[in-house]
Amino acid sequence: RFEKDQLLEQIEDQRQETLKALREAQMANYSRAYFMATAAHDIKQPLHALAMLTDSLLLSDPPESMVPLLQRQRSSIDQMSDYFDALMDMRSFLKGDYELNPVKFRLGDFGSHIEAEIVPLCLGKGLTWSLRMDDVLVYTDYQLLLRLFRNLLTNAVRYTNHGEVSCSALAEGGVAQFLISDTGIGIAAEHQEVVFEDFVRVKIDGLDPTGSGLGLSIVKKINQALELDLQMSSTLGKGTQFSFRLPIASEV
Repeated sequence: RFEKDQLLEQIEDQRQETLKALREAQMANYSRAYFMATAAHDIKQPLHALAMLTDSLLLSDPPESMVPLLQRQRSSIDQMSDYFDALMDMRSFLKGDYELNPVKFRLGDFGSHIEAEIVPLCLGKGLTWSLRMDDVLVYTDYQLLLRLFRNLLTNAVRYTNHGEVSCSALAEGGVAQFLISDTGIGIAAEHQEVVFEDFVRVKIDGLDPTGSGLGLSIVKKINQALELDLQMSSTLGKGTQFSFRLPIASEV
């Protein structure tokens, strides 16, 4: 009991440190780039400590009444971590200090990586998941492509309340043609350009926008860096599709 009380006290201390760091970073927000640099330094350590303490408490056989609260707290920490990752990606692109690290890899293995992350999200919302990837070889930056898929697919799940999220990569004439689609709420024609700008969150059908407003902005920058020729089509109330392409690499 004493140990659990200590953990709870430490969690509260770390939460207060994180809130303080957030307030200080916001006060220093004279520019977006400076805000992101400050967030990198001030938020990372207390946020990581808060996650570890929460996990420790969940593993310490807490009272049943506390478990849902701790799980919600852990979910909130994960969401904050996602925002932090998005800010760090944006800072790298703004500063131009990222480097492309292209490697050869097979889309079959890449698809399995994606599926392992997205299937639980679809199951949690009762959505159908569909994946079809031709197992061809491509040559590009694996991590940046993975980030692009994560951003597009997590958005697809977030804004789809029923139906399907799907992903495919089909080999056609020396090129892998990618398609990510959903049957979600869609994006109105007048918003389809602005959603790719930094910090833009569009309110649709009375729903409050979620996320950091950086996901599609980062997608846009990755598209430019990897030369994917990304295209989007969307119909309000029916869903959204993203298409892009990569040349198929030789086996040699």
